Amino acid sequence: MSFTFFDIPLEDNEIKLICTDKREAVPEKGFFPAYKFDIALLNGTVIGKCDLRVGHNRNTYYGGNIGYSIDEPYRGHRFAAKACMLIFRMAAMHDMQYVTITCSIDNEASSKTCRIAGGMLIDTTDVPKDSDLYKSGVHTVFIYKFPVLNMRTLHTLDSKDYDEKSDIENRHSARAIIIKDNKVAMAYVSKYGYYKFPGGGTDGLETMDQTMVRETREETGLKVKTETIKPYGVVRRRQLNNRGKVFCQDNYYYLCDAEEEVVSQELSEREAESGFRLEFVDPRKALEANRKAMVSDYAKVMIERECLVLEDLIREGYFSC
Repeated sequence: MSFTFFDIPLEDNEIKLICTDKREAVPEKGFFPAYKFDIALLNGTVIGKCDLRVGHNRNTYYGGNIGYSIDEPYRGHRFAAKACMLIFRMAAMHDMQYVTITCSIDNEASSKTCRIAGGMLIDTTDVPKDSDLYKSGVHTVFIYKFPVLNMRTLHTLDSKDYDEKSDIENRHSARAIIIKDNKVAMAYVSKYGYYKFPGGGTDGLETMDQTMVRETREETGLKVKTETIKPYGVVRRRQLNNRGKVFCQDNYYYLCDAEEEVVSQELSEREAESGFRLEFVDPRKALEANRKAMVSDYAKVMIERECLVLEDLIREGYFSC
């Protein structure tokens, strides 16, 4: 059975991708179906090339799902990162929850491109000696992971307290919305007096829904019924952190149900010290507590994120009173 390729417009206000080839899988070599594109300015001037390999295996772990190059006269304008973000749309069409991009540890320009495009560094690893990548002279790579989910954007929180040229640190997360008897399951942070949706940062090659299930169990002891998971929306956060980097976090929220049994929490040292505990709370009570919480300006952005999602749920009728 042949692979279904798509033809969708991939362009923004500066560049467009022009498909030049579609290649079927070669299973005996571990090659997935692939797209090849020219990267062009909107006037049609070709300024580089990129490609997408649709699937995950050993080859794509070390070599990545996406490759790109920009012709020298057009470098320095973030065109490679913009091309990657356009390709993410195609990857999402093929139900890929994430893609990877890899680059040599000596290639700072490519690493910067990955960070600009939203990549999380998940591994630094030696390339297998029997791979084409190793034979080309690349022996150690950074592996960046990018969520590519089709999920509506609920809010964008941008503190604008940073220089646009500052280095970027991406740490994306997934969070659970579990509603029962007109109350919502939240982790109450007793030390600081605020509520947060269960969830946290994604690890390794987890999908975002897998992250949500794991983090919810660890923070609250609730076991998510995986068959009930439904996407709700994403909140994008961007602000300067205490390391002088621009902290970028896409927070993916999922509606779901949990089993009746509540197991023991598996809290980190920081979470235990902060007094995380499960509470099914009236959303209005959580809003009131969060707006009164005495926390740092940096933490206020995170708390406001939770408040906005609570207000969305109330406005959209998820609570009957």
